[in-house]
Amino acid sequence: MNRVIGEVVNVESLTSVQIQQIEGGDEVKLGKFVFIEGHNIIGVLGDISILNPEFGSYPRPKRLPDNIEIANLYPDLVEQFPTIITVYVLGYFNNNQFYQEIPFRPPSIYTKVRFATQEEIINFHKSDNDELPQLSYLMRLQEFNRTPVMDTLLRILLSNISDLFDITIEEILEVMS
Repeated sequence: MNRVIGEVVNVESLTSVQIQQIEGGDEVKLGKFVFIEGHNIIGVLGDISILNPEFGSYPRPKRLPDNIEIANLYPDLVEQFPTIITVYVLGYFNNNQFYQEIPFRPPSIYTKVRFATQEEIINFHKSDNDELPQLSYLMRLQEFNRTPVMDTLLRILLSNISDLFDITIEEILEVMS
């Protein structure tokens, strides 16, 4: 699970970048932790969209009953739809330590992105109190963008952290307060 899944194609800010998926298939989903190589940034997969670069630029046949016929008429068209994924930046790795802070510099365009390893995820959450994980990034995410996708992302992260550290969601919410 340590293979490259995409590359950075757009930097919206220090806290949000977009990647184009090049691999990963069904494993690429909301709430997965990723590592942006070269810049040692850890993030989480957010909103996922499929871009149609041809939208509105050439006529669409009127009476086609479904997309299967479109795929038959234009077989290479389906392959041209890139999957664009928003990655919310949670922190970075520097001098053998993870920081749950916004990095000083954004990643470069075309920087490779891979799934974070289990070890990286655990180390990213380590705190001075070894029993409870560090979760300062959750507050930043909560304030970042109040949308249904963000609400779902936060629920997924709470569930994943609960499973990973064998603590209840109530304990996580207590750490956050």
